[in-house]
Amino acid sequence: FNGNPKEKSGQSTYERMDGLVNMWCPMSTALDEKAQALRAARGDDSWWYVCCAPKHPKANLMVHWAGAAHRVLFWQQKQRGINGFLYWSAIYWDPKFTRDPWTNIRTFEFHGGAYGDGSLVYPGDRVGINGPVTSIRLELLRDGMDDFEYLTMFEKLRGKEAMQALISKATNDLN
Repeated sequence: FNGNPKEKSGQSTYERMDGLVNMWCPMSTALDEKAQALRAARGDDSWWYVCCAPKHPKANLMVHWAGAAHRVLFWQQKQRGINGFLYWSAIYWDPKFTRDPWTNIRTFEFHGGAYGDGSLVYPGDRVGINGPVTSIRLELLRDGMDDFEYLTMFEKLRGKEAMQALISKATNDLN
């Protein structure tokens, strides 16, 4: 879910959906850390996602952002106790916006254009490969997922407090 966390009812999405779902997957911009943690503590799955938002400087997978933004997303995920990450597509190319992703990575008309949203691999025929070619963003995403696992191992060895202290050296909030 995304968007306005409180509707006309005065209830947040977490409140309205409580008891109806057991897998929570808000967009990172709509994350209510307390509500998410409460649901995770009772055994519900806790995931999050990014897409055309959040905007810079928040972590996302857009092509025109620094690579650290792609990787730190998973440090932030671990910091908040979120155990899953959803990404809607790795191969999206809309010919309305681009015919050649090697020269134009724009994927959406969204607040001036989204560059690379939903597209983490390129068609290999342009470079003589029969199949997909990974983007640097996909490789950074994989590295971030590896970091998540390393942080999980670190937490098991040193404890949650030490893990949180380590992560806080790199990121403290979602900005």
